[in-house]
Amino acid sequence: MFVAVDIGNSNITVGLKIKGEWTEYRFPTHSEQPLLLLREQIKELNIKKIRGVGLSSVVPTVTPLVRSELELLFGIKPVVVNKSDYKLLPITPKNPDELGTDLLVNSLAASQLYSNTESLIIDFGTALTYTFVDAKGNIKGVAIAPGINTAIRALSKTAAQLPEI
Repeated sequence: MFVAVDIGNSNITVGLKIKGEWTEYRFPTHSEQPLLLLREQIKELNIKKIRGVGLSSVVPTVTPLVRSELELLFGIKPVVVNKSDYKLLPITPKNPDELGTDLLVNSLAASQLYSNTESLIIDFGTALTYTFVDAKGNIKGVAIAPGINTAIRALSKTAAQLPEI
């Protein structure tokens, strides 16, 4: 089994690949006990054999805590994707210093799943991101806008007659 963990601004998403099928779990990143929730969920699944753990994060303050917890839970040191790894991957970001690891791993997944095909990856999170990858695996462009909930909160705070919904 492979475990993929994405630490986002709003949620920590854990994907488990068991016998070729992905299962997903989400926990609020800034909740009181995200590690306790993760630990309970993993123990409930009664996982026996882990082949690898990958971790991507856009929240540096949370990364070490989750990395340590994953290592304790699975007995495997997680592979943490960071900007120094970009040059090792079969995908080429145009401006590596401007690209978060979340966008890179999304692009890498699209490139692997749909090889030799152009891809537009749309990620709905705290930010709404669009990443275009050409057929050779080169990231050609990224656009970032406020995510849906982020935009709703901003509008309700700045537009007098628009309540938060």
